[in-house]
Amino acid sequence: MLIRIPIAFSLLLSALTTAIYLGIPFFNLFQKMSVSLLSFTFIAVSFFIMMAQVMTDGGITNKLMSFCNIVVGRIPGGTAIVNILVSMLFGGISGSSAADVSSIGAMLIPAMVEEGYDADYSVAVTVTSSVEGVIIPPSQNMLFYALASASGISISTLLACGYVPGLMLTLSLAIPALLIAIKKKYPLGKKYSMRENIKIMVETLFGLGAIVVVIIGTTTGICSATETAGIATVYALAVTVFVYKNMSFKKYVEGLKQCIPTMAMAIIAASGAFGYVMFYLKVPQNIATWLLSLTSNPTVLTLLLLLMMLILGCFMDMGIPYSCNSQSAIS
Repeated sequence: MLIRIPIAFSLLLSALTTAIYLGIPFFNLFQKMSVSLLSFTFIAVSFFIMMAQVMTDGGITNKLMSFCNIVVGRIPGGTAIVNILVSMLFGGISGSSAADVSSIGAMLIPAMVEEGYDADYSVAVTVTSSVEGVIIPPSQNMLFYALASASGISISTLLACGYVPGLMLTLSLAIPALLIAIKKKYPLGKKYSMRENIKIMVETLFGLGAIVVVIIGTTTGICSATETAGIATVYALAVTVFVYKNMSFKKYVEGLKQCIPTMAMAIIAASGAFGYVMFYLKVPQNIATWLLSLTSNPTVLTLLLLLMMLILGCFMDMGIPYSCNSQSAIS
């Protein structure tokens, strides 16, 4: 990775090199690569990414921003708070911080700078608020955790637990944004006429329907997370085609192409082989033994694990721990 080889190839080359040295049959590695992708629940991640892409290409992100502008745009630091609220709503669509930053940041950062906000502050607001996408359902990280967990935790229960912390995070970001705006005298957001307000609110309600589908599906148990994701994706496509009329077949195909790298299928598959090699070499067990030799205090152990995950998270995709965990690495 230091010489800029893609993460997927780096993991696979490492696994293949180790297999050659230890005499591990390549068939075992390829089998683990296939098994890593054969998960019904894992399909939910792909569906949620597709839904976010469809709604972004179909103009729902712009409508969300206009809707949030109506709600909080006319208070100090309105555009910054709009940024935070849109991240909350978009988090309920995509479940990905990366998708949040790439879609919302591309539009709101230049808009904030043009209105008079500092460039570094605009970027900071966008990046910190994007974390809401990881907490507010549907969360890709929660799905990965549920898949990797040996305790058989319910995905619906796990997702339902993200709403209150997500709202608390939104509030904890909005209050400082308001105070900073008052101190630095940042401008107010865009003002709309009453007719424009009504039109924007009506149009936005159709887009927010996708979030309602996700909430109902994940909290009531009517359908699984994967089925909920599929229904929400079809709903989003129907809204963008028949209501907003911004989605063409060509744009839809282009959107699917953009989804493929985000889905990180190659990384997940390569992580399966890498996780198998790690399990074969008992690397997780050795790390656990080393950590226990340092301390037996549960609090200190938790802090050490968090520090290790923080460092690894700087360059490892979130799907890698899932694949390693599926090989019982976490135990």
